[in-house]
Amino acid sequence: GNAACTLHVRRIGVGGCKSEALLRQVFAEHGELLAAQIRDRTDTQTGTDTSWALVGSPVPFDLHGVYAASPDSAYAVGAQGTVLHYDGLAWSMVTGIPGVLSTAVFRSVYVDDTGKATLVGDGGILAEGNIDSGFVYAGALVEEGALMDVWGKDGVRFVVGDNSEIFSHAGSWESLETPTTQHLRSVSGVAVDDVWAVGWA
Repeated sequence: GNAACTLHVRRIGVGGCKSEALLRQVFAEHGELLAAQIRDRTDTQTGTDTSWALVGSPVPFDLHGVYAASPDSAYAVGAQGTVLHYDGLAWSMVTGIPGVLSTAVFRSVYVDDTGKATLVGDGGILAEGNIDSGFVYAGALVEEGALMDVWGKDGVRFVVGDNSEIFSHAGSWESLETPTTQHLRSVSGVAVDDVWAVGWA
């Protein structure tokens, strides 16, 4: 929402929110804020402990999702096929994104323990890879609507999206039954058998 606020992440107060900033996503691990307030257009904010630092983005496009594997390795994704990588000092464009994804709108990114990133977005698109070996287009899980978020644990990944879609991957992608018909917007959990998805009421 609009970030005219003080944000608290696992009891870590992060102040100095700017009223014109649109808070898209924040990522924290083990009580430490690793990545970043992602703003519309050209700026990002990163922070650890109780301070924020404004870090310029190398692209003029909206950014929608962020995931930090460590304080010196984070990904951010967004419009126009944008995939950025943060090395602890600066964000840079990730090369090697397939041409078919050059106009894609990525909504979320997740990085597993091996360093492989999974990207999801509008049109049900799915891409996988990393900054070292590049990315591949892995197809579309749905024909209509968007995949909005991806999360994983212990080698199992979960994806949620429009029209109550939930998919899991433990070797191959499978569609899961859900007790709702509403659009789902976010997924997270503490274990592969304790996963939460949220969306529209």
